Amino acid sequence: MASTNGNGVAFPVRPEHQAASQRFTLLATKYNELDREYQAVKQQLTDAQESLSSLADLETRHDKLQEAHLVQSALVQRLQRDKQQATALKKAVRMQEKVIRQFERTVAQQSTEMPERSSIRQHAPGTEMPDIDGGDCETREALLRVRVQVLEQQMQTNAREAATEISSLRLRILELETTGSRRTGK
Repeated sequence: MASTNGNGVAFPVRPEHQAASQRFTLLATKYNELDREYQAVKQQLTDAQESLSSLADLETRHDKLQEAHLVQSALVQRLQRDKQQATALKKAVRMQEKVIRQFERTVAQQSTEMPERSSIRQHAPGTEMPDIDGGDCETREALLRVRVQVLEQQMQTNAREAATEISSLRLRILELETTGSRRTGK
């Protein structure tokens, strides 16, 4: 067997050189295969490290979102309680308005009954009719007026407080929506 060198000159190949040449070729091939495998494993390691870093970032973001969710959940519960209180206040105001209307009707009815009583007294001079309700009409009427005024003031106060509470709740809801949209936008 003959082999050529780089100049095209042929020289005889010895069997020990041929075996060494084959081993060298085999080792070079094996080296290239191992180098490719090493590069592939190195790329996989890089990808795994990037995935791990990405996972850590996602876990951090998830923890922050959970924390924000807990805070938001607590705020929502508080707002729901406040809303229930506002609803209760509205009911109380409606009830007071109803009571006031009832008082107004009663006062109006009694004021129409008063002329009838006074006309009866005028027809029978010298005889004084006792008050059916057991008290002085003017005193009772004055008491009713005072009660109506107190209830009106209480109703106005409750209505103002309810309006203030509703206004602050709406403002807080707007703040939460704005904060929530900023967090989801990031």
